[in-house]
Amino acid sequence: MLKFIKSKFAKVAAVGAALFASAGAAMAQEAPEYMTELNGALTQVETTWTTVRGIVIAIGVFFLIWGIVKLVRRR
Repeated sequence: MLKFIKSKFAKVAAVGAALFASAGAAMAQEAPEYMTELNGALTQVETTWTTVRGIVIAIGVFFLIWGIVKLVRRR
């Protein structure tokens, strides 16, 4: 178990999972705000935040999948 925790691939997978979870928590926190905007008109700041959040999710998913693939290949 300690070898698994100490491996760099496990650390990469953990970083990916943390990024993915933090972006998901931010989306869940803002859901009521978006529900009240039925028109769907986003300001420039909201659009930028949505883009940044999407990039963070993509990076998190990439590191998560990459770390898992590396772990599976090592065993």
